[in-house]
Formats: sequence, C-alpha cells, structure tokens
Amino acid sequence: MSDELVLPHNVYQSDGYWQAAIANGARVIHLTGQAAWDDRGGVVGVGDLARQTEQAYRNVAQLLNDLGAGFEDVTRIKAYVVDWSVQKRAPFRAGAHRAAKGLGFDARKPTTVQGVAALSRPGLLVEIEATAILN
Repeated sequence: MSDELVLPHNVYQSDGYWQAAIANGARVIHLTGQAAWDDRGGVVGVGDLARQTEQAYRNVAQLLNDLGAGFEDVTRIKAYVVDWSVQKRAPFRAGAHRAAKGLGFDARKPTTVQGVAALSRPGLLVEIEATAILN
C-alpha cells in the first residue's frame, strides 16, 4: 500500500511520530487492542511498560501478517496505557522502537496514546489498536 505520511508546517513538529497519514486502498483492517500476551494467554513483562509495549506491537504484527498485511499498511495506531503520565512516555517509546527495530518498520506511525484506569486483566499496562489499509 502506498500512503503519504504528513507533518504539516502549521502544527507541532514531533520527532516521535507523523501527525497524519493519507491512505489509499480498498480493504480496511481494524485490529482490536492487542495486549502483552504470550501464545498461551499469559502476561509478558509484568510491571515493565517497555517490555509490554514491545510485546503488544509484536502481537499486532502477527495479526497483520496472518491477514496478509504488515506495518507498512498501518495508517493509525491507538494505545491505551494504564495510569498514563508524561513519565511513561520514555518506556512506551522505548518498547515501540524495540519492536520496530526487530520487526523492520517505522515506529513513527500516527499514534494516539490514551490513559485508562485499567485493562482487561490485572498486570496489563498497555493495549495497542491498529488500522491498516490494503489495496
């Protein structure tokens, strides 16, 4: 898929992500939030936001792969982080960048991070949703 990543001149110029993506395609994939699960449903990286973020991104990548897509097709990511604060930005980004490096994608996709009180299971710190557009 060819999409155009946009960083307009009249908005904050982040070095961590693009502000928008213009997608072209005919098939849209909406992935439900992926948490830091292992293949048996156990929580990976209890208490470690960076490790959980990396695992959640890896789970998103696996789902995309199973559907014939990849991170190159992702146009938007939304992350839910338990008790989000500015101090959690660094470990969140570290986990995202480790996953990106290991999986070979650009971690600067347009991403929204939203703080939540809790997720579906105790011990989970982050959940990642993704939208992908395929031709």
